[in-house]
Amino acid sequence: MAASTAVVSNDAAFSSFCREIISDPEWEVVAPYFETRSIRGRPTTWPIRMLYTAVVYAVTEGIRWRMLPPGFPPWETVYGWFRRRIVDGAFVEANAALVRHDRIMSGRAAEPTRAALDAQSVRSSPTAGSRGVDGGKKVKGQKRSIAVDGGGRLLFATLCPANVHDGVAALSLLRRLQGVWPDLRQVLADSAYRGVRVAEAATPMKVEVTQKPDGARGFVVIAGRWVVERTFAWLCNCRRLVRCYERRDDVAVAFMFIASIRLLSRRIARRKTQADG
Repeated sequence: MAASTAVVSNDAAFSSFCREIISDPEWEVVAPYFETRSIRGRPTTWPIRMLYTAVVYAVTEGIRWRMLPPGFPPWETVYGWFRRRIVDGAFVEANAALVRHDRIMSGRAAEPTRAALDAQSVRSSPTAGSRGVDGGKKVKGQKRSIAVDGGGRLLFATLCPANVHDGVAALSLLRRLQGVWPDLRQVLADSAYRGVRVAEAATPMKVEVTQKPDGARGFVVIAGRWVVERTFAWLCNCRRLVRCYERRDDVAVAFMFIASIRLLSRRIARRKTQADG
């Protein structure tokens, strides 16, 4: 495997291809969160950048692990590294750190105090893990629940069958959200998140239900909440997230964090380049 690594590193064309996926400035942003971690308790003989780039490529292009292009590490190695990073929470930690970094670069406090919450029902393949039918949206698949800050940065995400009510789906997200973002005090949501159970799960945060003005018809942009829909659109720029094919729910959730990390690292790298220039 060490010999294969040398071949990859000396292949100028493949190196250029990898830099199109993850540029040097982007890797400088995310490297501290992955380079110190190991696979199976020992450092891997493949460059961590190569493993991370292969994962990002699979998520953005929507391919199977077995269809990784020649030049990348064996798909078993890539998937093994990816699964280890799910278990040790690397993607959640990296996303949270980059959210703080991007907020500071935007002139905001590192820790958000207000979040917006919503859910999205996504069609899934017959082989996907948890599945259900969302009767309201006529979607058979899974439901993604996400919380974002005022700029649409992903704070946390969870997944459940599509037939689960939005309010019930939010319970797990709200409890885990506080562990990552302890300074949150307010969560904006729609009427689906009313109820005692949601309020208790959010404590000490306060859930504020905002609705369309009386008499309004059709789509109405609601201040503070519309950013969630934009974040869903950002996530679905990655083809592996347009539809859910994953047998494991933790893998599907990790893909959402990877999409967010990719978005944030590109934004931070661009701002650093502009500042240096």
